[in-house]
Amino acid sequence: MNNLKAFFEKHKVTLFFSLVLFLAGLKYSYGLSSVIDIGLHDESAYLASGVNLLRNGFPSADWAPLYSLWYFVLSFFTTDNIDLYYFNYSLQIIFLPVFTFIFLRTKKISVSLCLFFSFFLLISYANLVTWPRVSHFAMLMLLIFFIITSFVKKPHNKLLFCTLGLFLTSYIRPELFLAFLLLLVYTIFFMIRNKNFKLFTFLIITTFMGSVFFYWGNPFGSGRSFHAFSEHFSINWVAWADSNYSSWKDTSIIIKHVFGDTNSFLECLIANPIAVFKHVAYNFWNLSKFGFGEFFIHSNILLPTKTMQNESIFALSNLQKLPINPVFMVEGIILFLGIVVALFYFHKKNPGLYLKNLTQERQTLFVILISIIPSLVSSILIFPRPHYLLVVFFFLFIILIIIVGNRDNDFAFKKHYCIIGLFLILLVPNKSVLNALPTKYNGNNVTSTIIKIRKLNLTDKIKITGAEGDYSIYLGDNFATISSYYKQENDFDDFLKKENFDIIVVTSRLINSRIYCEDKSWKFFMKNYEDYGYIKIPISKLPRYLLMKKDLLKNYSL
Repeated sequence: MNNLKAFFEKHKVTLFFSLVLFLAGLKYSYGLSSVIDIGLHDESAYLASGVNLLRNGFPSADWAPLYSLWYFVLSFFTTDNIDLYYFNYSLQIIFLPVFTFIFLRTKKISVSLCLFFSFFLLISYANLVTWPRVSHFAMLMLLIFFIITSFVKKPHNKLLFCTLGLFLTSYIRPELFLAFLLLLVYTIFFMIRNKNFKLFTFLIITTFMGSVFFYWGNPFGSGRSFHAFSEHFSINWVAWADSNYSSWKDTSIIIKHVFGDTNSFLECLIANPIAVFKHVAYNFWNLSKFGFGEFFIHSNILLPTKTMQNESIFALSNLQKLPINPVFMVEGIILFLGIVVALFYFHKKNPGLYLKNLTQERQTLFVILISIIPSLVSSILIFPRPHYLLVVFFFLFIILIIIVGNRDNDFAFKKHYCIIGLFLILLVPNKSVLNALPTKYNGNNVTSTIIKIRKLNLTDKIKITGAEGDYSIYLGDNFATISSYYKQENDFDDFLKKENFDIIVVTSRLINSRIYCEDKSWKFFMKNYEDYGYIKIPISKLPRYLLMKKDLLKNYSL
């Protein structure tokens, strides 16, 4: 009891501000579904694999089995997949800043600096808008392991626990398996060099990792990395060529056109090195720009402004040609310049502090740096997508704070902390107001489409198609989604006869897709859908509606 009391007394300040950030996060994420739409691709696929875990088993090692397990656990709290999607989203928005604050406090960084970074992380583009959310979960996993290792005394045990953390996190983000291998080699070398090789501890941890590896497999064991390279090379190529090809749906056509019949990054490099180097150079150019946008663009608190609505989820997840309201840029630049000035000021005030911190925390900094390398390589070779850069820039900021931060050994709780805590909770924007985002995830059109179809109470076996992803995840087992991508270059008439769709979700993305807008049979169908036995059901003011077989609507009143 005395030990517990002493623990709370020592960490009273950390626990208090963690609670403050938790409450601020609750306020910030309130009304989330009115601002952030459901993404029907990667994140929904992770959700589906978690919900169906008992029926289908774990996904392959490169498809985040540990994240699926997390969704499986969360599914016990709700049976509705829409609610589950936003429940997970909200938890990550809230807990990432909280655990960031706790970790920095384990390094005895001053309360003011920890709070400043954690608060702006809470309201940043990185925390709220970056998608898919799997990287946030990976960062939370790493932070939890880093926090645990802060209570471990011996350096070799710290390294072992960090190695274990990176190993498990590689089953969330597969590229981190490279970081795990690097740290494992270094840990073994460190233990042998310092003559403190604890065979028993080492065998326990490696046996556990070996068992997991045997069960789940190798995160690098499939061609997913080349698939990612292909899709993201296509994004850059479409931008260079100003082409009407879809970077997502026409990937195979683009790759064959540029590289011929290739099946790996190395084969692409040999086939057309100039195109690969141009791709890498383009990624370098975008890396800093996107990184700035993620962490310095945030929900405005000094210069409130209205949101820019109806940006697509793909524009947000790629940050390609994404219009950002200049007011958000101004506040982001103010934050950036303020940090630069503060760095120079603190260095001038205490010129030996940075070197002292660097020396004192070299092992922690080394582990964090290794954790960054795979995501940085992915950002350069594949594409600087926000959820890749999230890991890179987040931990770079952590490294910076550990190096420049004053150490605070005063654990006393001060009265003005209550005022600061209340002020932060009041200051954080409420998302339901819709005045704190640079843009929106395409309104709530996907969610409203799902709800619209649900209200039809369709119990027959239904085939649905569209250009946004797998709707069936949120509609029930009697629904099956056939992606519009499978049409390829075939006539729509042939595609329709083969698949016999019950519902077509018509959106601007579908209408503007090259393989549809250039198809005469599709255009004919759109003008004469009633002759095909379909009826139109509107959803929103945008070009978004359902074309549904009339026979399914016997009990539905328009």
